[in-house]
Amino acid sequence: MNCTVHITGLSNIVLGAELRLLFACHGTVVDAGVLTDLHTGLGNGEGWVRMASAAEAEAAERAVHGYEYMDRRLTVRLVKRD
Repeated sequence: MNCTVHITGLSNIVLGAELRLLFACHGTVVDAGVLTDLHTGLGNGEGWVRMASAAEAEAAERAVHGYEYMDRRLTVRLVKRD
C-alpha cells in the first residue's frame, strides 16, 4: 500500500528528482514531485513523495522532518495512505 508525505519549506530550486534522492535512503520511492508557480516555473516551496509502504513513509517522516536542506528547514507530514 503506497503512502504519501507532504513536504514544505523547500527552496524554490528543488526538483522532484532531488526529493526522490533525499527520501530514497528511507525506503522505496514510488513517485516524487514539486509544486511549481505557473508564471515563473519555480517551485513554490511544497512537494510530495509517495513511498511504497506506510512504514517507509512514517520512517521518512521521522527522519526528514526538521532536516535542513539547501539552508531551509523542512516540514514533512504523512498525508494519505493509498
